[in-house]
Amino acid sequence: AIAKCHEPINKGIRTKSIYFQLHDLYTRQNRLEELKEVLGQLVSYDPAEEYRASCLFGEALLARVWQRWDAPNKTQWLEEARSEFEKALALDPALAQAHILLAELAVIRGDSETIQQQRQLISKLSPWAKYELLVHLGSAYLKNFQYSDSKKVLETAASLAPGRTGAWQALSDWHYIQGDPQGVMQAWSELVKIN
Repeated sequence: AIAKCHEPINKGIRTKSIYFQLHDLYTRQNRLEELKEVLGQLVSYDPAEEYRASCLFGEALLARVWQRWDAPNKTQWLEEARSEFEKALALDPALAQAHILLAELAVIRGDSETIQQQRQLISKLSPWAKYELLVHLGSAYLKNFQYSDSKKVLETAASLAPGRTGAWQALSDWHYIQGDPQGVMQAWSELVKIN
């Protein structure tokens, strides 16, 4: 699939969708060096995508941390991710994605002060993104084995926007991990209502 995506690029045909497909493929395969190169090509093609490219690369680094929790390079990857998010915020501090990802990084580090700071910034700068922030935080708490924090945040997200699916999907995961088939069924019944 990666070679197929590179064919049009090698022929001089460039579209954002090709770069985003390559992002997904490289991230799933944990090939971050190639991902960084592809995101650099995206920014060369469309400089307006620099914010997004920084967020995508930082998010891929966070994914690597979640996948390789005990890796000796974990601290380096977290620092590199933070640097990418700060680079994005230097381009546009009002956009929400970098704030959301910095909050996720703070969950990994156990930095509750930064989590609160990012929540406040989202409320002030991008209040429409509060739901996405809560779903991201709830999922990060869940992956970090902070089950009570996860449930609380995800239930808040679900009540904030009951017609959106992200919180219900994450709550389904929460109930599954807790060994609660009734809770899984309840979350899935909400998802069925939405769709």
